[in-house]
Amino acid sequence: MFRFNSSRLLLLMGLLMLIVAWLLGGAGPVAATGGGIAGTVFFDGNGNGVRDAGEPGLPGVTVQVGTLTATTDANGAYLFAGLAPSTYTVVQTDLPGYLSTTPNTLIVGVTNAVVNNVHFGDALPLNLTGVVFDDRNGNGNQDLLEPGVQGAVVEVFADANGNGQIDPGEQLLGSTLSDNQGNYLIPGLKPGPRVVRGQRPGGLGEPTHAPISLISSQTGGNTRLLNLGLLPATVEPAGVGGVVWNDADGDEVVDGGEAPLAGVRLTLLWGPGAIGGVGVVATAVTDGQGRYGWDGLAPDSYQVTVDAASVPAGWLFSGDPVALTFGLANGEHKTLNLGYYDPLLVAPLRLSQWKKEFRGSGRTQYTAAELDGFRQTAERESVVFPEVVPLLDALLRFGHRDEEGARKQYAALRLNLASRRLLPGTPIRLPELTTATTVGQAAAELEGILYPPSAQTRETYRRAEALADALNNGKGIGYNLSGTGRLAQATYNGNNVTTALQTIGGGSVDMQLDKPIHLQRWSLGALSGDINVFDPQVRIRVQAFYDGALLEVRQRLADGSEVSLGVVTPAFWNKDIRATYTFDLWRVSSAADLAGTEVRLYVLDRDGRHKAHIKVDMAEVVFRY
Repeated sequence: MFRFNSSRLLLLMGLLMLIVAWLLGGAGPVAATGGGIAGTVFFDGNGNGVRDAGEPGLPGVTVQVGTLTATTDANGAYLFAGLAPSTYTVVQTDLPGYLSTTPNTLIVGVTNAVVNNVHFGDALPLNLTGVVFDDRNGNGNQDLLEPGVQGAVVEVFADANGNGQIDPGEQLLGSTLSDNQGNYLIPGLKPGPRVVRGQRPGGLGEPTHAPISLISSQTGGNTRLLNLGLLPATVEPAGVGGVVWNDADGDEVVDGGEAPLAGVRLTLLWGPGAIGGVGVVATAVTDGQGRYGWDGLAPDSYQVTVDAASVPAGWLFSGDPVALTFGLANGEHKTLNLGYYDPLLVAPLRLSQWKKEFRGSGRTQYTAAELDGFRQTAERESVVFPEVVPLLDALLRFGHRDEEGARKQYAALRLNLASRRLLPGTPIRLPELTTATTVGQAAAELEGILYPPSAQTRETYRRAEALADALNNGKGIGYNLSGTGRLAQATYNGNNVTTALQTIGGGSVDMQLDKPIHLQRWSLGALSGDINVFDPQVRIRVQAFYDGALLEVRQRLADGSEVSLGVVTPAFWNKDIRATYTFDLWRVSSAADLAGTEVRLYVLDRDGRHKAHIKVDMAEVVFRY
């Protein structure tokens, strides 16, 4: 007779229970014993962060708790069972093309029970488009003969309070400018209650506000149409004009006896960030009195350029180049006088000529009072004069020993600086005599040689005399030199990438979407920071554009804002092109400005596939001085 053994029976029953538990566990989520986290990922069509009636779950979404991973089932549900009591971080990853309407990361405390209702909301992004038009009859509809408004600012704000108004602190979700037909498009918006604001270019007239509820759909149709009618605005025409003249002394002031310059060709352009667009606005030629001007201009940002071929050859602009870029307010009429001078006539006078001036011999250019003012200024700015010797003694009475000869030439140089016939910031190039790069630096070097007296070798005094003599004779004055500044510091995604962006021996940086390169400093070598620079530009070389990528270059201004210098659309994508692009810098007038300028490179996505990236392999600045 077969007899059951009780211990064997218990063992057999335990094995059967394990097999059943294994089979049930492989079939899908089951009720958990002990601690756990459970919830759903749902399609949040109205964007309110709450699963409302009719909002389905999203299957196939990845949810993670630490190293554990779950995928939502057909109803959007997930479960992490058997968790020990602790605090956990739950992370949800959006499906491709979706965006979150709730936080993607939640902190959950678990005890000995399952924490339910840990939910995540996702939706498909919406596009908002339409026409901004001139609503001349004020009926809110675009009727016949009511054209689109170009350059209107269209902004979308969150409507957190649901009152259809833009309350203080409401988040700006997107903005754009209307095109030449008044059309606009703002992509990638989350669903929810929103307020759209339309404003005429230059802030003219009253803005239009339109509340709208954006509802996301799983079946398509996620583009909403909203036309914005702008009421007519009163526009007071603006203008700019002045004279172009021979600023003979380079002081930027129209003095008596300084002649106008006729026949100078000027061009008015849209300025950086102008609502009006890009390109030429108007041209002008100065009349016999040097006068020019433009009237009937819209309030906007502008820039004036002068055709160098229409100004006497070799003449320089005496003003600050920054003044050539300006904004015009509604009804403003701006005076912009432009002075040009011949650097070889304004500066300098030779030692022998200064002697004649003070002795009153020959044909003098200055009065006794002017000469006395020059002398006092030169002595006030020098330790050598009068502490070691009075300036006139050095200029007129000393003999011809090496130290005395150096003082004579230095006295003439100080008078040239005092009379502004030489400007301290004027660049020089005299490598055989000095490493100084400006007249002011050279003067400081000579001051150090001549004070205290009798402290240098004969060769040093002879070099000092030759250096001052060269400057007093107009030698080595390097107008219109060109320079290149190599990148001194750049960061990308928190890492220093300077070496990779050098002209020689560098690599490349693979820029991803939403991760700009910050080009922060430029090495100017031995150039002095007070040198005036002209036509400063940043030069970027791109190895390749990928997947519809566009390159935008922006300059960070002193107030922390950014101005766009331009956007590049390449001729080819996904090819090694090694193309170089050059962009004009804004508000840079000295070498110090240039060294402190920060440029930022951004990747833009042309087709919305969010795979765009760009390989950049060189960055430098180029300028004249």
